[in-house]
Formats: sequence, C-alpha cells, structure tokens
Amino acid sequence: MRRSHHMWGPHGVTAPPGARPSPRFRSARPWHWPCDGLTRVYRKITAAVDETDSAGRAVREAIALARATGAEILFLHVGGDMAGEDALGWAAALARQSRVKARTARVANAGGVAATIVREADHWGSDLIVVGRHNRRGVERLLLGSVAEAVARAADVPVLLVYRGTLDPAPLH
Repeated sequence: MRRSHHMWGPHGVTAPPGARPSPRFRSARPWHWPCDGLTRVYRKITAAVDETDSAGRAVREAIALARATGAEILFLHVGGDMAGEDALGWAAALARQSRVKARTARVANAGGVAATIVREADHWGSDLIVVGRHNRRGVERLLLGSVAEAVARAADVPVLLVYRGTLDPAPLH
C-alpha cells in the first residue's frame, strides 16, 4: 500500500516493511505513520455556536465527528445575548442525547469574534475548529465580513467550514 508524503510524521503507528518516507519530510522517527491513513483522530473539537442555521449544522457535524473519533467538544458562543445562551443549551442537550462529552462556554467579544474563537480554541487545546458559514455575497459580505474565513486564516489547527444548505444534516443515531 503506497502512502503519500504528508502521511509521515512523529506520531502514529509503524510503517509497513519496505516503506520509504518522502525526502520532503524529515523526522526524528522517519519510519512512523501519524495515523492509519483513513481518518484523523481528533481529541478536542471547538464548535462556534450562535442562533443561525449554519451554526446548527456546524453543531451537528461537530457531534458526528466527536462520536466517530471519541473527541470532547467545546461549544463556544462569543457575546452575551440570550439567543446565544439558548443555542448553547440546545447544543449541549444534543451532545448529551448523542452520548458525546461536551462543555459549553460563553465569552465576551474581545478583539473580534474570529480572534476570540481562535484564542479560546488554542487555550483549550483544540485539534479542530468547526464553524458555520453563512454564504454571504457581494455588498453584504463586504460590509459584514466573514467570521468563518477569518477563523480559517488565523487558526493554527484545521478548520471545518459548514455551509448553510437545504440538505438535512447527517443523522446522529
């Protein structure tokens, strides 16, 4: 089984006999695979939560990933409105129903929503950030900006952008 160069790394399982690492990757343990090549294991996932449909889809995706990988989720709301508190309660209840370990946090907006999300995810030690994207276009996007894109640019960990759409989210059971 051939593996691509990005699969080599210092963490994981031992490579099969005869496998050679890519010359582009230098590691103290060059004969070590970071994962099985099929899935990435997330231990801590931060999911940004608000009252929008795209954030609801992001919560469902985060829960599905957490169930698949055994991760813990931090549901994070930036701001102090009651709608955000309701959204956090809904996300926590959905996680409990799905038997996923989850925490909730509401933090003040200090330095912008995207910067706050990235800072809190980094502080918690997240392996992945899940954010809903609103699909704004034209003048609306220019004026309001995209928090999801700003998170993706600023984060040091992978960011999953979940788009608002007409399809039903993946089943949780």
